[in-house]
Amino acid sequence: AIERARRARLTKSEVERACQALEKQVRKRDLRLRLVELAQRPPETLDLSQLRDAIGDADTLGLSGTQEYSDAMAALRHAEELVNEKFEPMRDMLNEAMDHTSGLEKNSGLQRLQEAKERLSIAVRQAREGGLPEGELVDAETRRRKIHNAVEDLKGTLRVFCRIRPMNAQEDEERDINTIKSNDRMSVTVELNRKCAEQQGKDWNPLNKVHHAETFYFDSVFYPGTQADVFEDCKDLMRSALDGYNITIFAYGQTGTGKTYTMFGSPNDEGVGPRTVKELFRLIDIDNEFFEHSVSATVGELYRNEMLDLLPPEEELVRKGSGETGQQANGARGRPGTNSNASKGKDAGAPGGASKGKASSKASSELEKLEPRPCNDAEHLLAMLQKGTKSRHVASTAMNAHSSRSHLILSMFVVRTNKETGQKTTSQITICDLAGSERLKKSDAKGEIAKEGIEINKSLTALGDVFSALSEGRSHVPYANSKLTQVLKDALGGTAKTLMFVNCSPAAASFEETKNTLQYAKRAKKVINVQQQNRS
Repeated sequence: AIERARRARLTKSEVERACQALEKQVRKRDLRLRLVELAQRPPETLDLSQLRDAIGDADTLGLSGTQEYSDAMAALRHAEELVNEKFEPMRDMLNEAMDHTSGLEKNSGLQRLQEAKERLSIAVRQAREGGLPEGELVDAETRRRKIHNAVEDLKGTLRVFCRIRPMNAQEDEERDINTIKSNDRMSVTVELNRKCAEQQGKDWNPLNKVHHAETFYFDSVFYPGTQADVFEDCKDLMRSALDGYNITIFAYGQTGTGKTYTMFGSPNDEGVGPRTVKELFRLIDIDNEFFEHSVSATVGELYRNEMLDLLPPEEELVRKGSGETGQQANGARGRPGTNSNASKGKDAGAPGGASKGKASSKASSELEKLEPRPCNDAEHLLAMLQKGTKSRHVASTAMNAHSSRSHLILSMFVVRTNKETGQKTTSQITICDLAGSERLKKSDAKGEIAKEGIEINKSLTALGDVFSALSEGRSHVPYANSKLTQVLKDALGGTAKTLMFVNCSPAAASFEETKNTLQYAKRAKKVINVQQQNRS
């Protein structure tokens, strides 16, 4: 009819009205066919959102009185009944878990909170795996996060773990004596008795308080414990990171007490850093169906109060490493002026700041000098870490054949987006292996190595000053006195969840350093952070 009208040269407006009427009838026909097709699908394969959309369109086009519309409504009601039957146990389980955890506060006690967290986590996971819409999980997921972080807070805002290494071969050969006793998983006692003092050629005075036994209490004690044991007590922090909290883990102690081993381990016995990387990506893989994730990372060192980028150009990271660790690569980074990577690090500033700003508004200006590299998976990030640790400054001293001469810092930046709600969280995970404190006379350091030791001690003294100011509640905290304290500012009195490892030697020869280290850690236990979630 429209074609005949055109040939008859009817007015343009009459033809357009006819075309609009035809288009509407075609839409109605296609929609009725769509309703029939959807209504005839088996309920278990029916997409309810598609059927609801089609019924809504049919209402708009005036098809609510048709048989196709009635059949589609009947199919929708039947499918919803089946879905409700399927989801009802999940909803009941969620509601029971929510009722069980209602009104829990930090003063409810650690054990009760842990039980509540576990019950709620299981309910959320099973409901999500069963297909319950994400919108129905929001309240339970929010409460799970709050309980989880209450558990972490009860463990100590700034948690301190003590790890005591075994006596080494040299100490055994010299018949050195153990001065540390581990009382339980949370305390150690250190004492320089008469026998220890005499062996060290020191006067022993029972009236001298320094020589008295003293007990120190921590959140966990390992003597020495396995690498797996150590990480088990801190891996929950990775869930906090995905929930939008900044995380800092660092190791402090005298040179030669096992800090680098604790933080990075060896190829066959990985430390906290590599295990953190694997745990982070394990959790990401679990959540990938419901969340999008973006991860980038930097590896740098604070060497003689300068931040240096330890990563080679990106294209070199795709080639497999040799498996050599930082400790094995003794001298891999030589003295100043002999390593080209150092100068590259200084020039990598501007791009890094912008990238990391998205992941953490608290990123230190020192860390912003490093160029973040995108990481596709755990293997990629571990390759970056291996490349970086091989380039770290190390040297041989009388106290440690592979003494770290810099503070090594691995930073991971995570952006996590809920695919359904679009809600975004960002976080920064910082793993820091501090260089060891040392007495130059004891380490027998000379020349450039001695200068390195002086800079290390200066930065650690500045860190101690920050601990003192925070623990005593002073209005001024001297973060600006060192680049190390600037880097760790968010971890100390800032917004991060922080875990400090204090590494000690049990030998009488190191008694003074060990006791100073434990006193240092005791002050750290008094530091309080105001933890803050990064959400948008």
